[in-house]
Amino acid sequence: MLNSNEPIKIIVLSNLFPTPTQPERGIFTYQTIKELAKIHPVTVVCPLPWFPVQLKNIGFFSPWRLFADVPAMLEDGPIRVYYPRYPIIPKISDAFHGVLLFLGIAPLLHRLFRDESHAVLSAHWLYPDCMSAALYKRFRNHVPLVATILGCDLNRDINQSLLAPQIRFTMRTADKIVTVSEALRNVAINEGIPPHKVITIANGVDQNLFTPLPKAQCRQQLNLGHDIRLILVVGQLVPVKDHLTFIRGMAILRGRKKYQNVHAVLVGEGFMRDEIQSAINREGLCGIVILQGQVRHEALPTWFSAADLFCLTSIREGMPNVILEALASGCPVVASSVGGIPELISLTNGCLFQSGNAEDLAIQLAVVLDSQWSSDSVRGTVKDHTWDVVARKYHEIYSALAIEQNLMSDG
Repeated sequence: MLNSNEPIKIIVLSNLFPTPTQPERGIFTYQTIKELAKIHPVTVVCPLPWFPVQLKNIGFFSPWRLFADVPAMLEDGPIRVYYPRYPIIPKISDAFHGVLLFLGIAPLLHRLFRDESHAVLSAHWLYPDCMSAALYKRFRNHVPLVATILGCDLNRDINQSLLAPQIRFTMRTADKIVTVSEALRNVAINEGIPPHKVITIANGVDQNLFTPLPKAQCRQQLNLGHDIRLILVVGQLVPVKDHLTFIRGMAILRGRKKYQNVHAVLVGEGFMRDEIQSAINREGLCGIVILQGQVRHEALPTWFSAADLFCLTSIREGMPNVILEALASGCPVVASSVGGIPELISLTNGCLFQSGNAEDLAIQLAVVLDSQWSSDSVRGTVKDHTWDVVARKYHEIYSALAIEQNLMSDG
């Protein structure tokens, strides 16, 4: 039972959290937890796939060896972080990933909840993380569970026949569900979850890091020309980001003489790099659209301030942090009208286009390029999106849950 007169201890379960070998992994989850730790005692459980240390130097296993060197536990200021391991066979075990994760974390959770009697389990990422938390709650019914849905963990996975029943079980079992956009909230409600149980908390952005910088200075720092119009794209080179539509849209835009000075930089890495480069060559955009590769998160503000606009062509999204970062940097946005994106974009900070429609994309790129934008005004549209606001809203949920749990116990 939770005691509303004592500090509520939060046990966060999420695989999306930084590790010593991947310091930018789950950086947005980290931002929320860092602010939460100012209000509540917080312990993080970040489960990682088990990987034998003996194989870490074999090149074939290079994507997995980063897990081998992560310690079992570390301290990050006031936050204690555990990295329990669990067994997984990539691709083959996807359908029972949540069960395997549960088996890996259950002993640790049992110990944590035995030591912390006034605690809430707050899981992030619907499958497998929240699903494993729901299994634990079924074994220990008194554990209050808050499940956070981030995007494709519901939008995509609810359409997969083997995962959908597990996702519905998870949402029914959780005491409260947090979604990062109203669009996701509506999806959960349409799956039969009572509206009062689903709460939207939009993502935050580091307003101190992402702020408008002098464009000329940023371009000089990045060795970019001062006489070009620059479009910035940031995202993994994977199908869901639909960079191929962006390439086609760029070719259409540059087909008009007025936009011959428009260039683009794509920041990010992924297995589609060669295919995207081939599309760039095929459209005659070699040297015009540049694949920059991965850029440190701390360096992104310079890129946003160097750009004339930011573009996101995803076919599916929750509440993309990269749009919040662009807007906080004073950079107007052209983005696909999917997921929670329309909740961020208005006539005061950019334009929307129909996902997958290169012709419409070219039109909206031209509209934004032809318009005058004040970086301070663009930034003002996301002034309320801060991580401390996010943390306070979670605090309200945890506090309300403590009261509800006590009333149920008294009853």
